[in-house]
Amino acid sequence: MNRLFPSISILVLFASISTITPMVIGAGITSAAAAPSVSTLGVTAFPISLGYNPSNGYVYAGGFNGSVSVISGTTVIGTISSSHIGYTAQAFAYNPSNQEEYVAGGDGVSLISGLSAAVISTNAGSTPQTLIYDPSNAFVYVANLGSIAILASDNALKGNLAVNPLPGGFAFDSFDNYTYASYMIQNSAGVETGTEVYVLSGVSLVGNVTLAGGMGGFVAPVYDACNGYVYLADTSNESVSVIWGATVVGQVSVGKQPASLAYDPANGFVYVANYVSGTVSALSGTGLVGTVTVGSSPVAVAYNPHDGNVYVANENSGTVSVISGTTLVATIPVGKDPVALTYDASNYDVYVANNGGGSVSVIPPLGSAGASFNSSSPKGCAPVPAGLITTTTVTTTATSTITSTATITATRTNTTTLPPVITTSTTTQTSTSTMTLPQATTTQTITTMVTAGGTTARVANATTTTSSSSSHGGPSATSSSAISTLIAFPVVTVVAFLGGLLAGKRRAPKGTRPPEWDVKV
Repeated sequence: MNRLFPSISILVLFASISTITPMVIGAGITSAAAAPSVSTLGVTAFPISLGYNPSNGYVYAGGFNGSVSVISGTTVIGTISSSHIGYTAQAFAYNPSNQEEYVAGGDGVSLISGLSAAVISTNAGSTPQTLIYDPSNAFVYVANLGSIAILASDNALKGNLAVNPLPGGFAFDSFDNYTYASYMIQNSAGVETGTEVYVLSGVSLVGNVTLAGGMGGFVAPVYDACNGYVYLADTSNESVSVIWGATVVGQVSVGKQPASLAYDPANGFVYVANYVSGTVSALSGTGLVGTVTVGSSPVAVAYNPHDGNVYVANENSGTVSVISGTTLVATIPVGKDPVALTYDASNYDVYVANNGGGSVSVIPPLGSAGASFNSSSPKGCAPVPAGLITTTTVTTTATSTITSTATITATRTNTTTLPPVITTSTTTQTSTSTMTLPQATTTQTITTMVTAGGTTARVANATTTTSSSSSHGGPSATSSSAISTLIAFPVVTVVAFLGGLLAGKRRAPKGTRPPEWDVKV
């Protein structure tokens, strides 16, 4: 049940414990002097999630017990009680429109402001699992069991969509301003039979993709701004599906049980952590460009834009692997069972939640070699697959001409008496006028992708120009307007024969996982 807490008590339970952890040097680091000093901070028990608030520079570590540790730099400055969050703090999302941190907890969605938190009064659902912020409309989407709640920036409930029971995560598509949500499909026996990807625009469902047999519902998708693709892990099929709009345009083979994905805007690669294989696959477009061997059970991936590296949390190794391109450059020991990562833009550090150790490790950047990202011409963009994309320019011109003719006939009769004479004269005058009505020209450039599953069309730009002219030399007028049109995506079903079961994305001590995390097979 949601409830509002008018008074919030903050308990400072843990002090910051700084230790210097040695690092294993890889091929990309030539001397031990380059190794960063890793700090380890004692936090809430069994941390399973991390969030970052850029307005105050705080990092939040969410515990399985529902409490949240607040970190500034390398110091734990406070702990928010689980009574304000719920039985577990599963995921975070930052809303820049109100500068608040949202956390999915056991009592609903709570708002964190600095060192205090309260469950929002709006009914955002009682079983939130994960969240995302949509910058195109300042909405926060909340994935509940069986529904998606949509919150405005004032936290008013804008909508609530009924969906499949078990969510995996979200991705935001900045080209179409779409939000993608992955959910598991289960049969009546509770067995996962596939994944449903919902495509949302504002409060509307504009399309969906069904991956029959693709057990990727527990893994959050990721968006590739270079190609406009959304990537979704098919965990039991050892592959990643590539989605454009609402059409599957490719499927890339990766390692066993892909569990997490991240996008590197500097090289345009998508990195996939393969939990069972102990590898990370690097994808570009719809192809595999490399495989990197890391530690045991890689479960989380994050990109550091300051040093340009990708960080991978290896759960059963207690390490973090650092990758540059497709090369392993470092392996850094951290705490026990690292399961989550986040980047702090205020100090360029990467934070690691160590689930089994009740700690957070803070890793400084490995230099400052991060490549600058030019969104208009990103590096590493893969070419569009041949035969899939066609661009058509359609120009339509309409002109109407009206010609009018007027004839005037005048008859005049004169009569004289001496001698009597009658004179009749007739005058005819004809006037012709021609006028051309406004000419309208419409040009549309349409990018179309055609696959066996259907057709997806996007009108990139349409311009209408209107002009008028007269045969009498009158003034002409010209006006133009831009039209942007989006054609709704059809439902596309891609059938893949997948089996197996995803090891839970969110980690908890054995025997303490909530019942909704259990998947029957």
